[in-house]
Amino acid sequence: MFIKENLVGANYYWVGGERLDGNWRWVTEETWSYTAFDPNNPVKDYEQCLTANQNGWHDLECGTSHEFICEKPLQ
Repeated sequence: MFIKENLVGANYYWVGGERLDGNWRWVTEETWSYTAFDPNNPVKDYEQCLTANQNGWHDLECGTSHEFICEKPLQ
């Protein structure tokens, strides 16, 4: 919830997911066990990379330019 509450406006942020052979996966190869796709934005076959904004997750074309969110280990 912290990230979702702090996303700015309608901007999209890359979050490290991609679709290969029709299946979503994390680029870190961690288990894909949760989704939060925006119900008002249908998933499109030609959009292969995962972004997020305040409305949820969106698939977009990988070549588009957006800000990003990085995972960092807790210390």
